Amino acid sequence: MILENSPGAVVYDTRKHGRHNIVKLTDRFVDEFKPGCVCVISNQRITENVVYGLRSRGILAFGAIFDS
Repeated sequence: MILENSPGAVVYDTRKHGRHNIVKLTDRFVDEFKPGCVCVISNQRITENVVYGLRSRGILAFGAIFDS
């Protein structure tokens, strides 16, 4: 559904491509695409890791809040 509505979106499927350093990979995508921000949709551990990693590099990143 995401790709149908946003054909230019980047969706990284870890089942197909493996679990590489997602922060580093996302940082490369940011350098290439120059987005205004990054939205991370994953489980809590990966979401927090990627959002923190990107924010520490000065990149605006958002993810779900897992407080309930």
